[in-house]
Amino acid sequence: MTKELGLFMGLLTADGGLTIGHRVVYTQMEGEVLDIYIRLLKDIFGITAPIIAKSGRSNKAKDVIVHSKHLKESLAHLGLTSAGAQEKEIPRSIRQSRPEVIKAFIQGLIKNDGHVSTLKGLEITLANKKLLQQLQIMLLNFGIVSSVHRKKVKHYEENSYWRLSIYGGEFVTYAKEIGFLTEGEKLRAKQVMTLHRNTNRNIIPTLSPILKKLSFMYRTMFARLTNKGWLYQQNSPIPKYAFNNLKSYTSGDRNPSYDALEKILDFYKPLSNSTQYKEVSKIQENTFYWAKVTAIEKTVGEGYDFEVPGSHSFVGNGFVNHNSVTIHAIVTSLLFRNPPENLKFIMIDPKRVELTMYNNIPHLLTPVITDPKKAILALKWVAKEMERRYDILEKTSVRDIDSYHQNIKNEKSMPFIVVIIDELADMMQTYPRELEAAVVRLAQMSRAVGIHLILSTQRPSVNIITGLIKANIPARIALQVSSQIDSRTILDAAGAEKLLGAGDMLFLSGEMSKPLRIQSAYISEQEVKAVTKYLSDTYADELQSEINFSGENTSSAIFSAPLGEDDSYGGDDDELYEEARETVIQAGKASTSFLQRKLRIGYARAARLVDMLEERGVVGAGSGAKAREVIGREATNVEEEPDERNTEEIIP
Repeated sequence: MTKELGLFMGLLTADGGLTIGHRVVYTQMEGEVLDIYIRLLKDIFGITAPIIAKSGRSNKAKDVIVHSKHLKESLAHLGLTSAGAQEKEIPRSIRQSRPEVIKAFIQGLIKNDGHVSTLKGLEITLANKKLLQQLQIMLLNFGIVSSVHRKKVKHYEENSYWRLSIYGGEFVTYAKEIGFLTEGEKLRAKQVMTLHRNTNRNIIPTLSPILKKLSFMYRTMFARLTNKGWLYQQNSPIPKYAFNNLKSYTSGDRNPSYDALEKILDFYKPLSNSTQYKEVSKIQENTFYWAKVTAIEKTVGEGYDFEVPGSHSFVGNGFVNHNSVTIHAIVTSLLFRNPPENLKFIMIDPKRVELTMYNNIPHLLTPVITDPKKAILALKWVAKEMERRYDILEKTSVRDIDSYHQNIKNEKSMPFIVVIIDELADMMQTYPRELEAAVVRLAQMSRAVGIHLILSTQRPSVNIITGLIKANIPARIALQVSSQIDSRTILDAAGAEKLLGAGDMLFLSGEMSKPLRIQSAYISEQEVKAVTKYLSDTYADELQSEINFSGENTSSAIFSAPLGEDDSYGGDDDELYEEARETVIQAGKASTSFLQRKLRIGYARAARLVDMLEERGVVGAGSGAKAREVIGREATNVEEEPDERNTEEIIP
């Protein structure tokens, strides 16, 4: 999908017709836009001689007509079908495209059906509410807040029309993020952005009751009521002519600013002796306004935590950004509450753009994986780590990781591991059998040892979410999907197709009989980058442990090099042991991360060295996140050098 194709589909979605046979027709009255459309036909599809004819009774609009079965089938494959004006939707191929393609599509759509007003901003009116809601959600992904309201159209009152509007600061954001297609739109946009906007700053609320009294007093003094309304005295200023906005301020439709309040006091100066005038004057002189608190009430609300005990999570959605934003919210929530010693991540991102921003955080066991082959090897390593942890639980006679941490105080803590696969469909197409086997094995057994899975896909079809995967992942999240079939694939129930988007979701856990509708938190890309920057700066000396994905030393089930180090370094000893011992004695402290930095080794090897140092009496027991105390040298040393500070020199 290219920007040019996105623009072409935006133009056709707005004013295209595909309802008759193999005919594709596009209607437009601006020559500049017609030239763009004809150029796109040539560049994308190689069509050089379309039919250009007068459109209906219009003397200005023209139809660009192409009779091509190939073009019609290509557009249908992209999701642009022969639907009426009220049944049109934004094609899924667009919703799942890159931001640059989506921007081009919006430009084409707005150019045909929208309007840039030099007094307000951008408006687009359609009879298709669903298409406007889809557009509204797409704009939210660029940080643009719009509103959709019903609109009455003159002479068409019996029909339902809807208007999407972007005003004020949001219009400025739209002009910066999306932009416009033609020079005329760009010129009008510049005029809009030069207008002085009412930003609702420095305004005075709840002033309407006082202004109503002043208005009545003014009319009583300078006018008399007649059958035709208020008749003012000669040479007396009439409010609606002397002060344009005074009526809206008095009615409460608008709130005056301090600048407007100064004009109001000047207009009502003949009433300066009244109590109401003095009250308004006092507010203006003090340049601050306090609204009296009338009541304070205690309320009770519900909050939902995504920490689901003993379960994995599945995120499915039909719009490319929602599930990724939800994953960002979950990941950042975990990062806020867990230091690197307690939590480790393995992130798999075949799309290469969503999770790679986490590459510098110290919680990663390995940099974000983008190669499907390495992803399969990583899952096999997790399976081996799961078996190793079960061996530890068996030796210590505990049933799960929580019991291990509670009962085995002197042992090294066992961090939780969260495996995130951001696009399941891409990997299922490449390694379907291997991926399904690895996911099912982990889902069946890994919960008790602190290993959890989060799987995400944009295409919740049965060949992606297989029966075995569904059976072993009871906790599921469904965001807005395009059909009831997709909803049933995720939740085994309908409902997700009726969601509003923008984080509106259905959540189902193993303990629930029916899904719960909740709202996902929104976290922007800038906020995620701020979190990752803070973590990378705070743990700047930490060395990431990287899994060695060498396929030569791997078996069909698991591979033998955990966390980047060869697992066969000499049985009970390690060639780096002496260097590690000297390092911690010189530093006077010991920890796994400290040895990682100093010796430039992986997490597993550093942890094993710390265990060996503890067993031989060099360091003390672990105490949570604090560094271990160095308590002496091991008893197995052959010779101890004398301490010259405590020996006297003997002179013969």
